[in-house]
This record gives sequence, C-alpha cells and structure tokens, in this order.
Amino acid sequence: MLEIGSLLDGKYKILNKIGQGGMSIVYLAMNEKANKQWAVK
Repeated sequence: MLEIGSLLDGKYKILNKIGQGGMSIVYLAMNEKANKQWAVK
C-alpha cells in the first residue's frame, strides 16, 4: 500500500486513492517530470 504524498520510482507523486478491487489498489499520481497525471496500479 502506498502513502499519499510519497514519491514512486523517483517521479510519480501519489495524490490519492481512486479505486480498489480484489487484487489491487489504483492511485492517482502526478508525473512530476512530464507534469501529467497518471493512474498507478
């Protein structure tokens, strides 16, 4: 489980949790180098 505000792989800042299923959790993350939002599973 990721912490809100943490940095993943040195470039994805976790903004919030957007969904959860049986096998995983999906987070909204900001790619700080490209200045775009991404879904991270």
